[in-house]
Amino acid sequence: MGCCSSSSVQNGYNMLEKPKIDFDFQTYFFKNNGSQQRAFRLQNDLYIEQEKIGSGSFSDVYLYKNEGDNSLHALKILKDNTTMDALLQECGIMKEVKSQFVIQIEAILKIDDFLCILMEYADQGTLETFISNISNQTVSINANQILDLACDIFQGLNILHTKKVIHRDLKMQNLLVSNYQIKIADLGVATYLISKSYAQTNVGNLLYAAPEKNYEKYNSAIDIFSAGLIILQLMTGLSSYEVIKLKANHSYSNQIQDSPESLKIFLEQLLEKNPESRPDASSAYNLCRALKYNQEVLNYINNRINSNTPHFSDAKNVFNYTNDSSKQKSLSTAVDSGLNKMEEEELFEKGMELFWTTDLIQAEKCFSLIMQKNPLSVNAICGRLLCGFYFSDWINMKQYSKQWQQDQLQLIEQLNPNNYMYYLCLAILNQDLDSINQCISLNPQLVEAIAWKASQLIRENAIQEAIECGQQALEMDGNNPFVLRNLGFIYLSINKDISEKFYLRSLQSNLNQYIALYQLGMIHKDKIQLDEALYYFKESLSICPYHKSSIQEMLNIMLKKQQYKEIINYIEKLFQQFGELDFLYFTLASSYQKIGDSTKSLLYYSKSLLYEEDGQVLNNIGEIYQQQKDYEKAQEYFQRAIDQNCKQSFVNMYELLKNNLDSEQEAEEYLDRLQKYYLDEDSEEDCVYKILTCRLLKQYSDGLDFYEQIQNKYSSSKAINQEMLKLISQEDYTEDLHQQYKISEQIQKREGISYESTMCQVKYFSSNEMYEIVVVQILNYFEDIAHKEQTLKEKYRFSFEEYINQDQIEKIFIGMKKICQNNPNNIHCQLYFLNLIQLDFEFTETMIEDFKQTYNKCNQLFNEHPDKQLIQLLRIEYLSQMQYYLFTHDSRLQLFQYEELKDILKMMDEANREIKERFQVFHIGYNDMLGIAIEAAEKLNKSQEEIADIYECREEKYYEAIEFFPNLKDLLNCEQYNFY
Repeated sequence: MGCCSSSSVQNGYNMLEKPKIDFDFQTYFFKNNGSQQRAFRLQNDLYIEQEKIGSGSFSDVYLYKNEGDNSLHALKILKDNTTMDALLQECGIMKEVKSQFVIQIEAILKIDDFLCILMEYADQGTLETFISNISNQTVSINANQILDLACDIFQGLNILHTKKVIHRDLKMQNLLVSNYQIKIADLGVATYLISKSYAQTNVGNLLYAAPEKNYEKYNSAIDIFSAGLIILQLMTGLSSYEVIKLKANHSYSNQIQDSPESLKIFLEQLLEKNPESRPDASSAYNLCRALKYNQEVLNYINNRINSNTPHFSDAKNVFNYTNDSSKQKSLSTAVDSGLNKMEEEELFEKGMELFWTTDLIQAEKCFSLIMQKNPLSVNAICGRLLCGFYFSDWINMKQYSKQWQQDQLQLIEQLNPNNYMYYLCLAILNQDLDSINQCISLNPQLVEAIAWKASQLIRENAIQEAIECGQQALEMDGNNPFVLRNLGFIYLSINKDISEKFYLRSLQSNLNQYIALYQLGMIHKDKIQLDEALYYFKESLSICPYHKSSIQEMLNIMLKKQQYKEIINYIEKLFQQFGELDFLYFTLASSYQKIGDSTKSLLYYSKSLLYEEDGQVLNNIGEIYQQQKDYEKAQEYFQRAIDQNCKQSFVNMYELLKNNLDSEQEAEEYLDRLQKYYLDEDSEEDCVYKILTCRLLKQYSDGLDFYEQIQNKYSSSKAINQEMLKLISQEDYTEDLHQQYKISEQIQKREGISYESTMCQVKYFSSNEMYEIVVVQILNYFEDIAHKEQTLKEKYRFSFEEYINQDQIEKIFIGMKKICQNNPNNIHCQLYFLNLIQLDFEFTETMIEDFKQTYNKCNQLFNEHPDKQLIQLLRIEYLSQMQYYLFTHDSRLQLFQYEELKDILKMMDEANREIKERFQVFHIGYNDMLGIAIEAAEKLNKSQEEIADIYECREEKYYEAIEFFPNLKDLLNCEQYNFY
């Protein structure tokens, strides 16, 4: 029969396999070449290190000079081997692409066991650095040269796209400039694509990302969009801050209203929201080249460059957290070398300036430098204490513990308790208004102290005083980013729109403020604008990748989006960079649980328990053991979770005892305990559990009475309404159907159509023999959920069979067929229509042909969803249901094809293990199909050997089924198989 073979399903938009990289590395060794310079010899040439020119999360880049010909080269050194595959992927692509517009690899080698890439060196640095030099007037440029740079980008992209490569991370730092020519670099996240197909992985920089990259599959058009944003900045001098605002509203044309029409059209085409409307790289190059011959365009760009406004001064993408950005590099250099020349007072002022803009690492360096010269400097100790407090509070750095903070305060008090900085520390650490007033009295010009006082007043609900205090600070220094940020905080609870404006103004004054970005994310989160919120949290983390609050909020949104694999990858990268962060154990463990990796899930849940004995963690561990059929351990963990008052564990214990341990009486005791002792009517969550326990205990009258009691208070609670619908739609619900109908109608008006509300209405109208309305209600339900594309989470079976007759099924058939025809590419419509085949009604030959045609057409749609297990299960089930129906109706036996049945069995056998572990219906369907196969083989006079093979397969699948689901033993009835 061949029913135990396996194969993989092809995804229509899968990436091609990574190129097979098999470099034969020869090992070289670094040696010191006087002072601290390293050197290595490649063949006969000696390369000597000049300086470090870049650093990222996974690699560092150094400038080397070839002593033989004095040529300069870049050497990228991998920091550790965990990302070797990604670097080899980059090497493979770069070796494939030979172009003057793409940085070229000169050698791939190992030096001291580090994987290294020797590359072409770009003497004018990144495009970001190049633009900064334009602003500093160390580089001059004209409109023609800017258009040449734009053309270079498209020529480079055209080479990549012709090779079926998309870059996916195009930004100013990845475009290098050499002799006024751009070369595309850093292909670390580039990928090969099948022609006319798509990728889905969300990698790369957010600032220049195309809109489709966050929400759906994408193709090479994302590179065109990124190039468009970069060129918009090049031609108009927009800052990264302005780009953020434009992306939020997709209002790029507002910035080029005064530009010549040809330039405006060109930029609008590049930044089209619809990727299909963007030009390809070759067309974009031709359009860009044509602009060079338009004098009006050249004049416009020249005027923008030479305008008195410093257009390019803040066009750097500081939101990408890499150590090789211009701003960070200049700061680091200043702190490590230039700041050493500063006097103590000057260093302190610089440190506080950095502190107020939340650049804590650089601020702390300033204070540490002072303390190296003067260990008892009160100002430096205070500044370092403030940095340590926020490191501990915001960033979870444990070395700055509460005890350490108190020790520092005591030291300052002993040295000089009358210093205004001492009172500032007391105010910030203790949230103390008296201390901040004392600080202001000692230093009335400290505008940041006044702004901080305003934010503290709002915490104490002194709204008018807070506004007046904030206004005072604003009048003192209207461009101070800390003042603007605190005004944003003040208005958070008053008017979020005003708050947002202050945070954006704060960023305009200083882009490098992850707290402002975090708060903007919170504002959009409160507005239920999750994609915008996610954008800001990610941008906050691109500046400060270990900011605890941003991490948690970003992960919460990703959890809502069910992006479990992305969450795992992100957290594991954080762990690689900063060590294991205990507050992330639970999220990592639950994400592994969602994707079915119980081993890693248990590992991180166990680590989380070391951090805190948490009821939800214990409950989730119990669920894993229950799924693994280790009922003793599951019971142990559910009980521990119950001891921690985890309500879900009462329900889980009930289901465990009732369904797995055959102890129904003891099971109900847990629900009684939950209902009597732990539920509070003032808690929405508790009300949900109270209705849930009524449903599980079949106490329908109690549940109904309780709902009527709390209905006015919680009329807008989606969770309570849904739980109530589940209660009154139970099959054995025997209360007044009219009352049930009224409640379901009320909830449906608030929540929309659902299976439960439809079931209540169908039961009511059917009991009154209003069958026409029954048909309308059923069709409305299927049309609604098909339109919403809700197959996986909604009721996917047709469960209204007992409330209709043969006349109604024909009308429902016609109605659902029409829904399919109106939505030919909607797989959910087709699934519901095919599901009718399982019902116990008569279908005409014409109807059967409609089913078959729908299934054949639907197969193409099935192939687009290989990752959705339930859809694949339905595919198998519907096909088997069709064949079962055809076979069991003698008048249609001629339609049955034995070879097609064998193909179905093979398909079922190839279903992945998780489907077999999760769905009992799979094993029941498999059993039915094997029974049909035996009967069909006997009727068709197949050989005894072939029939015996099917019997053997059925025996094997029977034992596999009861291994996963012991309760199937009686249902499948082993004796009827005649195994022996």
